[in-house]
Amino acid sequence: MEGNVGHRVARLRVSLGTGLAAVMLAQMTAPTHDDLHSTDASDLLLAAKTSTRGDSSATAGKAVRAEGFADQTSVAVGETVGLAVSATVPWRIAVYRAGPAGRTHTRLIWTSRQFPARDQGPTITRPARRTVTTAWRPSVHLSTRGWRPGLYLLKLVVENRTLSTIPLIVRGTTGRGPLLLVSWMATWQAYNSWGGANLYRGAGRYELRSRAVSFDRPYRDRDLSANLARDLPLIDLVERLRVPTAYATDLDLAAHPAVLHGIRGILLLGHSEYWSPPMRNALVTARNHGVHLAFLGADDAYWRTRTERSRLGSDRLIVAYKSGAEDPVKGAAATVKWEEPPAAQPSSLITGEMYGGSGVSAPMVVTSPRSWLLRDAGVRVGTRLPGLVGVEYDAVRRRQRTVAREHVVAHSPLTDRHGLRDAADFSWYEAPSGALVVDVGTLAWGSALDSRSAAATTFVRRVTIAIVHEFLRRSA
Repeated sequence: MEGNVGHRVARLRVSLGTGLAAVMLAQMTAPTHDDLHSTDASDLLLAAKTSTRGDSSATAGKAVRAEGFADQTSVAVGETVGLAVSATVPWRIAVYRAGPAGRTHTRLIWTSRQFPARDQGPTITRPARRTVTTAWRPSVHLSTRGWRPGLYLLKLVVENRTLSTIPLIVRGTTGRGPLLLVSWMATWQAYNSWGGANLYRGAGRYELRSRAVSFDRPYRDRDLSANLARDLPLIDLVERLRVPTAYATDLDLAAHPAVLHGIRGILLLGHSEYWSPPMRNALVTARNHGVHLAFLGADDAYWRTRTERSRLGSDRLIVAYKSGAEDPVKGAAATVKWEEPPAAQPSSLITGEMYGGSGVSAPMVVTSPRSWLLRDAGVRVGTRLPGLVGVEYDAVRRRQRTVAREHVVAHSPLTDRHGLRDAADFSWYEAPSGALVVDVGTLAWGSALDSRSAAATTFVRRVTIAIVHEFLRRSA
């Protein structure tokens, strides 16, 4: 989710009454050519490793395939990233940046020359933990010199068809803020079923699931698309506000703590289910120092994980046995639910809510329209926003552990997938440090910006703007 910070904050302060939505929306502008900054190909392409094995004639009769992954989940502006690509046909790279750009929320900024086919070999499954990986080596190295911070999609294109998409976060410099947008790539990888297994199942069975998943493999398109559908609309919306914004992955919170320097508010996009202790510690520390947090999804901080190295570097494996009995590491580092002993720390201690369930679709029902979150959303008590609760949801539970009193602004009755009656909650609290913590309590929040329901889309847009505004106002 750029310019003089004080100037931007001043613009966001105007008319906080019923006209806020109109004023804020009027300030949302389309990107300029300079914003997008297209760099010459000779600057981007540092090296391309080719092979005579990659002659396209040698692939005649083979399935058309071009897929790959990046050797890092994020890089700082100006650093290089390696792309390991296995292809049976010649291919190109098309680089897209997320932001204001119509219905796709991405804009093409650069296309490479064509590279020859090179099949790098089959999928590898490590039997000990059923980890799907590859032995592919980087084929191309790209420089990010001149790129703006943001979420980039590196698409492998064959004859104008995208065959594989590689996500990459480009981090900015310290003090880029005041907002930090975080994409939760550990969760993206947990759901990635490329090669036949993820942290949920293998060969269609839970007991054959992976106990560790690797970033050294491509994403299955359907799995990646589901996560991007939640993140991209929110990035588009926030960038239209022209607020200085930094970007990071969840892994960066621990590996590159400088991403938090100078940040006043953190927007956690989409699905942040898998957390390592260092990730959680970074966010708790930030909150305890007055940094505001907004969880713009649901099912946050549910599974405790740890990261390990692969042959390509650190934090390339996400370990989650989901069983204290199976995990050879015992005690507080065991990869079980965060709410489970021996070191129970339920999500409510940071988000203010607990995970409710999945497999639902229900309207969000407003209960506190006068809250700072909703006062400019054009709603009243009992307003129903169609389809805004789903497919997973959070709830404020009566006996949950918290750090402060929660304020519920929407309480939405539903029937869960087991046929039981429950309710989803949208709430906020103020930590002792003065930090605001918001949990919207629904995984459908970001994708609702592309919803067929005009009421839900307008509500999410106005409330997200209110969150950004209040974070900036309190930090000014």
